[in-house]
Amino acid sequence: MAEEYDPEHRLSQMKKAIQEKAQFIQKNFENQAREAYEQEYNKQIETEKTRITERMTSDRSKFIQEKKIEKSRLVNELRLSKMSKRYGFLEDLKGDIRKELQNRLCNKEDQKKLLKNLILQAMIKLMEPETTLRCLRNDVAVIEGLIKECQTEFNQLVQKECKKTIDSKIKIDRDNFLDEHLLGGIVLTCLNGNIVVSNTIDSRIDFAFQEMLPEIREGLYPDPVRAAHDSKRKQEQLAAQMAAANKTH
Repeated sequence: MAEEYDPEHRLSQMKKAIQEKAQFIQKNFENQAREAYEQEYNKQIETEKTRITERMTSDRSKFIQEKKIEKSRLVNELRLSKMSKRYGFLEDLKGDIRKELQNRLCNKEDQKKLLKNLILQAMIKLMEPETTLRCLRNDVAVIEGLIKECQTEFNQLVQKECKKTIDSKIKIDRDNFLDEHLLGGIVLTCLNGNIVVSNTIDSRIDFAFQEMLPEIREGLYPDPVRAAHDSKRKQEQLAAQMAAANKTH
């Protein structure tokens, strides 16, 4: 007997099939949406992580650079402060030397001897027969008493060393005396002032100070590395001398 057609049952089956299909499609949509969301979420996370990492790297580099600049500034300030203190101490030392010479110049014999040597030294540098001398106004009388002696000694020295005769003449410039703040000494010129030899006491102090500056600095501010090296070398030399002495005995 043929099965009877039941429209309601058929409709129920179709609705169930449609619902299952719809649920399947909905589930696929939800899965796709979830995957898309997760991909976009992960993408945003990675983008934000990259941005934060780049910003932190940039901030770190900036911080390190600022610290380097700050360190360099502090080192330079310390170096400048150290140099300033050293310069001040050296200037004080030069001032002490100047005062010592000033006291010694109060002795007339020491003053005459020093002025004579300065004049002769300047004459030897110029090696000219006619020269003009500048000095302190207060030293004119002393230098006038030295000129003849200096000319004679210079002529004899040139004759002995160079086998040459020079009849030297020194003229004192009474219109242009040296500045009164100077300790003394002389300035000798020739050829209408085109060649100048400054032999003031102050210039000689500066020259000697500059020439001995390395030794002065080493004495005031010894290098610990060099000092250790020199100490080790002295110990080795002493040990070698003692070993040699033992062999002799």
